[in-house]
Amino acid sequence: MRIEKINVNGQEYPVGYDVLTLPSVPTTSTFDYGGHTFEIGEIVRVADQSSKTGYAFYRLHDLRNNQAIWSGLATGTVDDSATVVVTMNSNQNESFTSGSATINYDGQDQQTLIGDIVRFTVPTNKNYTVTFGAVSGYSTPTQVTGTTTSYGTHPHTVTYNTEVVTVTTA
Repeated sequence: MRIEKINVNGQEYPVGYDVLTLPSVPTTSTFDYGGHTFEIGEIVRVADQSSKTGYAFYRLHDLRNNQAIWSGLATGTVDDSATVVVTMNSNQNESFTSGSATINYDGQDQQTLIGDIVRFTVPTNKNYTVTFGAVSGYSTPTQVTGTTTSYGTHPHTVTYNTEVVTVTTA
């Protein structure tokens, strides 16, 4: 079945290709069907008698850690967002989990996360800034900025460098 666009709860999704009908809701292991390999952004449908159209629609939102991330269009789980991934490490050979990152968009701090890898979900077409918290013994990394795009992952890597102190003795 060829569909040009789908309107779900007032939100139009361009399709422009044949939409495959799957026998069940796609899962994290649904990468292909009937000889077709899915691409990020692709929409599929599944029979759903509770829907007015008789179908529920799902979009492949991302491929992450060898898993397919599908989002249901009618359920409101898709808001055309992107993922900002920040990997924090130190310049030492140690496990570094002390870093904190705060993301800002729309002029206000949205979320602060702590760990070595943090993920933020940001609406599309938003300028964002990620700032980093102080960690004792390390200089704080400079902020990173970007603009989100649909269905994308925006990776950033920052390093907490140890503070260098030179001591001269007599």
